[in-house]
Amino acid sequence: MYATELLRVIFEATVAITMVLILVLLVRKPLRSAFGAGVAYAAWLVVPVALAAVMLPEKSLAPAWTAVVVAFDRGSMVFPVFADSVQ
Repeated sequence: MYATELLRVIFEATVAITMVLILVLLVRKPLRSAFGAGVAYAAWLVVPVALAAVMLPEKSLAPAWTAVVVAFDRGSMVFPVFADSVQ
């Protein structure tokens, strides 16, 4: 992992955690009033979930099973090549 990639991940995690902490702090009292202290305490579980979500790998734009728009023209026949077979 390069330093720039590590800094990007740290920056994204910091932004996500900050936003979630602000959100939880804003909704904590209304949640406590409406649903009780247990729900207000459970709202803090959103913080580690947000951190884990940031750390997950990014979704690929083209899944491996999707046909890639690569074709070989052999006379009048076209043979599609799938993403998992392209190297």
